[in-house]
Amino acid sequence: MDQTLVSVIVATYHRDSALHRALKSLTLQTYKCIEVIVIDDNADSKWNVIVQDIIKEFINQINIKHIINESNLGSAKSRNKGINIAKGKYITFLDDDDIFLPPKIEAQLQDMIQSQAEYGITDLALYSMNDKFIEQRIYKVKDKQGKISTWIYGIHEDSVSEGNNLVIVDPPGLQDLI
Repeated sequence: MDQTLVSVIVATYHRDSALHRALKSLTLQTYKCIEVIVIDDNADSKWNVIVQDIIKEFINQINIKHIINESNLGSAKSRNKGINIAKGKYITFLDDDDIFLPPKIEAQLQDMIQSQAEYGITDLALYSMNDKFIEQRIYKVKDKQGKISTWIYGIHEDSVSEGNNLVIVDPPGLQDLI
């Protein structure tokens, strides 16, 4: 597989140890040609410093950028900001309280290139903060050739560049839950 750049967008809000764990999982990826864009949505100088200090720990291990929102934009607008900054042919999103298993990006990219997919959907395993398994969600999508694919959040460059505007929106009522 060639060394195609993959952009990983991580929007963060008031999570320090979880963000550290998420970024650590990116250093363990088997696929190394990635850029990590951390969108700091804290809009608070104290938290901005906390996030900056966490990012400093990984600066020599991964290609990482720290973008600070001047005001709290929420996760959807923060992700959109990351999309606009991303230079990768593919884009993936990692929530600040989640992790990627080491082969995630490599396996997803290989599957998408092989099946000529413009996007992908992946399975998800949910665990509590003390690592107790909660549930697994399995997504199966057929590509143009009828092959079943199971990867999430891979957006091919052509999907964005052909004028298909990619915009992330928060579901109605989400802010009421936060």
